[in-house]
Amino acid sequence: MAHRIAHPLHPGKLATGITAHSDLAVATSGTAERGAHILNPNHGTPASTYASLTPSRPRLTMTGHLATAAFARGDGAQDWVGTLDSSEAPSVLPDD
Repeated sequence: MAHRIAHPLHPGKLATGITAHSDLAVATSGTAERGAHILNPNHGTPASTYASLTPSRPRLTMTGHLATAAFARGDGAQDWVGTLDSSEAPSVLPDD
């Protein structure tokens, strides 16, 4: 199954796609729909390392939570997601 990931900085365009088996869930956190609404818990300011981050995991609820936590984490988020058996976590940077 192919999942299309919208580009958060260019409405109507795709950033990338993920081909996933039927037992994987895909969730994106970012600024595309609601702007800078996820806060960095260490600073209390909007997270700004990524414009979007899209992990994939076996269960949707946990994947959604992971997407938001990784987006808020910022630096090192993709490495952290990788330690949690995620298949991938493509991202879009704010200057892409």
